Amino acid sequence: MPFVNTVLAQGWRAAGEDLDTDSLASRTEDFSLDKIPEPVLVITCGVDCQDDRLECTFAGWSKVPGECFVLGHTVIYGPITSDTVWQDMDGLLKQRWAHPLGGTIGIDGAIIDAGDGGHFDLVMRFCAARASRRVYAGKGVPGFSRAAFALSQGLRNRGNQRLVLVGVDGLKSQLFAKLQRGRLIHFSNSLDQNWFDPIVFGGHAS
Repeated sequence: MPFVNTVLAQGWRAAGEDLDTDSLASRTEDFSLDKIPEPVLVITCGVDCQDDRLECTFAGWSKVPGECFVLGHTVIYGPITSDTVWQDMDGLLKQRWAHPLGGTIGIDGAIIDAGDGGHFDLVMRFCAARASRRVYAGKGVPGFSRAAFALSQGLRNRGNQRLVLVGVDGLKSQLFAKLQRGRLIHFSNSLDQNWFDPIVFGGHAS
C-alpha cells in the first residue's frame, strides 16, 4: 500500500473492493452435493478450525482450467478437543455422492487449517494418520512471492506429518480477479447468504 500510494502516486484499491455479499449470492446456481454438476470430476474440501466448530467447504473441479463449483458447506459443532468432532470429520471426508454420469464420487483431497492456535497439534495428528487419503494440514503464510502451495521443511523428520504452506495473498488476488472478471467460479444455491461474507472481507480458508 505505501509503495502504490507514495511511489506510484496511485490510490490503493483493496482486493475485493468491488465485490459485495448480495452480488455474489445472486450468482447461485441449481446444484449441490446432492446434485453434482456433470462437469465435476474431482472434489476437494477445505476446513477452517475454530474452538467450537469445524467449517467445511466442498469444491468441485472440472477439466476446464480454473473452473470451480462450490458444492456446499457443512459445520461440525463441538469443542475442537472432542474426539467426537474429529470422528465426525473423518466420516465426512469418507462420504460419497451420486454422480450424474453414473457411480459415485468422493473427496479426492482436503486441507485442514492448522493455524497457530492451540489446535495445531490436533490437526497435525489427525492429518498424519490420513496422509494416504490426501488429507493435509495447512497453514496460511503472507507474501505475494510465495508459491500457492509448498511443503514445510520443518517437519521432514516427524514421520508422516506434512504441513502445507498456503500462499494466501497470491491466492486471494487470483480469487478476486476471477470473481470480478468472469464466471469460472460457480456457487451452489444450498449456500447460506452469510457464507459469502468472509469471501468479501478476506476470509474462508477453503
